[in-house]
Amino acid sequence: MRLENKDCNTQPCTGDEECFALQDLVMAIDGSGSITSDNFDVLKEYVVQLIRRYKGTIGENELMRVGLVQFGNGEILEDGTISNALKVLPLTSDMAAVTEAVQGLAFLKGFTNMAQALALSDKVFSESGRAESQSAILTITDGRPSFSFQTQQVVDGLEEKKVQRYFITIQDSEGTETDLMKKWASAPWYTNHLWIPGFNELYASNQTYVQEAVVMFCPMAQSPSVCHAVVYQHGNFAGWSADFPEGAYQMQQMIDKGAPNDDASSIKVFGTGCMATLYQDWNFNGYSNDYPEGLYPFRAFLRGGSKNDDISSLRIWRE
Repeated sequence: MRLENKDCNTQPCTGDEECFALQDLVMAIDGSGSITSDNFDVLKEYVVQLIRRYKGTIGENELMRVGLVQFGNGEILEDGTISNALKVLPLTSDMAAVTEAVQGLAFLKGFTNMAQALALSDKVFSESGRAESQSAILTITDGRPSFSFQTQQVVDGLEEKKVQRYFITIQDSEGTETDLMKKWASAPWYTNHLWIPGFNELYASNQTYVQEAVVMFCPMAQSPSVCHAVVYQHGNFAGWSADFPEGAYQMQQMIDKGAPNDDASSIKVFGTGCMATLYQDWNFNGYSNDYPEGLYPFRAFLRGGSKNDDISSLRIWRE
């Protein structure tokens, strides 16, 4: 699958999108013997490049938390049970720590105990997940799971808990095993499953598939090179929303974009060096307040100097 142009939220893709989602993501990494040691190094480098696109914090706001689980250490123990997957890192917004943990992963050489990895990922959410965040598991594998029935049972449990399931399957060709990963991905599978045609292709086109994964899986993918702001009705980024690219918008222009007069309570500003200036009156008069790149829920919106339900014009510009 080659990189295609597609919309990232409301903005056209530019190829450098980053993930600004309020999300708790557990990455389940396959280190089973079917991958081989050299290919495992290719996989790790891919994961490192993917993590570089995740925004743990922006300003004072914590966005993504990423945890790390490794499987592929599967063996049948003396009591007849299957060895557990490994919890490498709890959920954290420290992406440097996540990168270091990935780089330190060892090639495990066991069988693909995916059921244990998914169950452990679920446990990570119960230990340190946030109620207000989306819970998601990203499984990166060569798609050769052992004990499919047991894995299906775990997947069914995750579905009941509304845990989002993403899969990246690295195989030379699609077939029965990739079909199984599509089945276990959240519906619809075509927005939650990415097939990469083999490790040689991944090695040659690493950034292509990093970009593909970001725009496919991230609920809020944004380019740092695109300056824009999203204004919301309510203080918790709910209610109506209206997206404003760089430019100046008097009251009627705001209304035309979907933002009613005197009805805004929060704002998100995206883009390196981007600034949103909010005005009290319809023609850029009255009080004005600048909001640099960042997320401003109700209290932060008020601390910035604006009043609730009192904005009638705005400018989006780059410093």
